[in-house]
Amino acid sequence: MLLSLTTMGPVLFDKNDNKLIEFGDTTEFIVGRSIDHHLCIPDSTISRKQCIIKKVPEGEWLVKDTSSFQTTLVNGVNVPTSGLYIKCGDIITFGTLRSWQLEFYLSVEDMPPTLKRRRTVVDNDVEPSSQESRSSRQTERSECSQPKKSKTQKEVNFREKYEAVLSEKAQLAGSVEELKEKVKELEEAKDRADDILVSSHLDRKHLQTDYEDCCTEVDRLVKERQALLEELRENIQKREAAEALANACGSSSQASSSEIESSLILKTVEVSELKDELEEAKANWQKLKKLLRV
Repeated sequence: MLLSLTTMGPVLFDKNDNKLIEFGDTTEFIVGRSIDHHLCIPDSTISRKQCIIKKVPEGEWLVKDTSSFQTTLVNGVNVPTSGLYIKCGDIITFGTLRSWQLEFYLSVEDMPPTLKRRRTVVDNDVEPSSQESRSSRQTERSECSQPKKSKTQKEVNFREKYEAVLSEKAQLAGSVEELKEKVKELEEAKDRADDILVSSHLDRKHLQTDYEDCCTEVDRLVKERQALLEELRENIQKREAAEALANACGSSSQASSSEIESSLILKTVEVSELKDELEEAKANWQKLKKLLRV
């Protein structure tokens, strides 16, 4: 196979298979296990996105390690997180994987003549089985390094699952917002209930005070009534005694009897009024008892 001398841009020379990998017009060349990258290396020790070889504004090329375990090396040295500038002839390897050794050149013209000769000569003395094995390996790498024209069923399934996860995530986000609104409503309802409870407590306290005052007033009226009744009994007894004395003494006691009768009438009126006040106080007391039960 003859080496194309019209290739533009940087190239990677696979030392194991004498294979040339072209950058083309890209300024950011990605290497990894994913078939979507510029160079696919189908090995479990390679990360899906192993490293990036990119052109910096100064015109130089920089290797950045994007692997999970920092296994990208240049000339046997691990690439730091900040990246490492590379030049013609630098060899890029990946951890303990020896089947891939990529030699970097800015262009085909920068490759040593010895590599060009190795690239343009086919060794006819190699055994057929060895040739078939190498051919199979080269075919596998070539297929991996070329962009896929159509998605595989595995990719389609992955995409469907990914979209389903995104849809579920969106639904969950909506549910979370609804829950937040409900929590907010419950908190507002709780605040209102607390306000009502405080107000009710104050009203209850006020009613309790009124109830106690009413009870005190009832007790006072009861005592006053009892005192009036006692006084009324005494007056009745006095009247009876006066009548008895009048009957014995004649008409001279008629005036005293009239005075006693008038006094009794006044006391009866006072007792009646006191009784009405007592009944009203009892009615108020019953109302307060009902309110306190609530």
